[in-house]
Amino acid sequence: MEKGGRRNGIFKRFDRQTTDDGRLGRRLERRLGRRLERRTAMGIKGLPAVLEPWCAPTHVNEYPGARAAVDAYSWLHKGTYACATALATGDKYWERSGEMAPYVRYCVHRANLLRHHGITPVMVFDGDRLPAKRAEEEERRRKRRENMAAGHDARAIGDSFKATNAFAAGMDVTPEMARELILVLKREGVEFVVAPYEADGQIASLAMTPREKGGVDLVFTEDSDLVAYGCATVIFKLEKSGDAKEFRLANMLAGPPCGAPASVDQADGAASTVAKVKKGPPPLNFKGWDYELFLSLCVMSGCDFLDNIRGLGIKKMYNILNKYRDADEVFKRLRTDPKVQGNIPDGYEHEWHKARLIFKHAVVYDVHVKKLRHLSPLPETLELNDLSFLGPIFDNEQARLIAEGEINPISRRRFEEPLPKAPAKTGPVKFGLKRKQEKANKKDNTTSAQRSMMMNFFTKMIPKSPKKRSSPAKELNDYRAPALDDIEDDDELAILDVDALTGTAASKENASTSGTKTTELISDDEATLKPSNNVFQRSTPPRKANFLTSLFSPSRAKKTRVSPEQSVHET
Repeated sequence: MEKGGRRNGIFKRFDRQTTDDGRLGRRLERRLGRRLERRTAMGIKGLPAVLEPWCAPTHVNEYPGARAAVDAYSWLHKGTYACATALATGDKYWERSGEMAPYVRYCVHRANLLRHHGITPVMVFDGDRLPAKRAEEEERRRKRRENMAAGHDARAIGDSFKATNAFAAGMDVTPEMARELILVLKREGVEFVVAPYEADGQIASLAMTPREKGGVDLVFTEDSDLVAYGCATVIFKLEKSGDAKEFRLANMLAGPPCGAPASVDQADGAASTVAKVKKGPPPLNFKGWDYELFLSLCVMSGCDFLDNIRGLGIKKMYNILNKYRDADEVFKRLRTDPKVQGNIPDGYEHEWHKARLIFKHAVVYDVHVKKLRHLSPLPETLELNDLSFLGPIFDNEQARLIAEGEINPISRRRFEEPLPKAPAKTGPVKFGLKRKQEKANKKDNTTSAQRSMMMNFFTKMIPKSPKKRSSPAKELNDYRAPALDDIEDDDELAILDVDALTGTAASKENASTSGTKTTELISDDEATLKPSNNVFQRSTPPRKANFLTSLFSPSRAKKTRVSPEQSVHET
């Protein structure tokens, strides 16, 4: 890497933003997250770019009172960007300090962001792997292993940025990590459900269910597959500020968007001041299409359950489907085309039909009746005998335990106990504040007297109540000052200064009002505290200070020291 180059400069700046404990800077986290989103994009191939013209800017405050399903694993994956190196090396620094894991804190912050704006989040977690997705899962595991190996190699030569990039790309969210988030969600009172298989099918089930039966109004995700599942309103790219992009399936099927975006290029030459408008490719026109035809296009373009035909992407398949408007007719035309027929595997039509059924009839968990069912009822004319590719049906009680996060959805065993102790309660959520501002808002409520070593020494001389202490005010009311007959010398008289013992704000106010604060001896008549509105207020008049009270007073720095000879003479 060349010294002084732009790429090298970016890496150096990122390294400076990396803290000593391995956590990434906020700027690196955002940029790395966007880069990994493009690299690790899943779902329908090419669909995000097709949907982009219909994605309108929005903010979460536009949906008050709504119920929203959230793809929890998409948030967990984003949350691992900030601690990818720690997870890859096993150095989980948050466990040593008793803090919340970074990926859990990320998800909790996003959930509280929705709740802050009046949205009720329903977190949906992935369950077991579908048999139809076995080949795709094996390919992803292979890529993750390669990325993890590349990350360790980069870390060995000291390239921290490349190592972090590779670790983040090779990170896998496990059910145990999801369990950590589930424990916090239970404590915070956030709704959640663990799907029996794919979370996408479970989210689509909630989107198609009425609210009175546990349904939702919209969904938050980073996976375009939810559009293929038929979700009406999908929110993409949620930022911590609350900004996002909204997609509505009905708007896309109504026709091209109004005011399609066009790129603007400045004309060459210094003398020219006119900007040339260069229009990009127009968005696809889905006017006259229905959901069934759009789903056929998504499956033909390549998805997690079936690869696309080599050489035919989503735009080419759109042109073919838009011409014939029937999937069976399209396959007949492709089989007779000499340029394409060699690229179509044997039995591709059968596999395409099975993949299409998964998007419509996947096995999901009904949160209302607490039983397994299909996303939509199976057709009566279905000629397939083995429907295990939709997700094998198992015991409903076991499905309930999985949905409630009690057992591992893959191993079907209970999670190991004891689990790491979670924090008692998350504090008030502040959105958009920088870390320095958050530190500045934290105030130290202790006073200098309470932190003083002499204060800790003298407070031990106060008699302890046999009952459990409840508050400093109650302890002071229960305290009985000793009489002068029990006191031997002036040293014990000095420690009867209640203000010096408590170091409270009331004593500070007395000091400010009286100018120079003086501490006096307590006479026999005034040995007990008189009742008043302020329990820390002394009713005795101020007297002259002696040497001991001046020496051990918390505000002795502001006093004029009195010599022992002068104190004895005044006494």
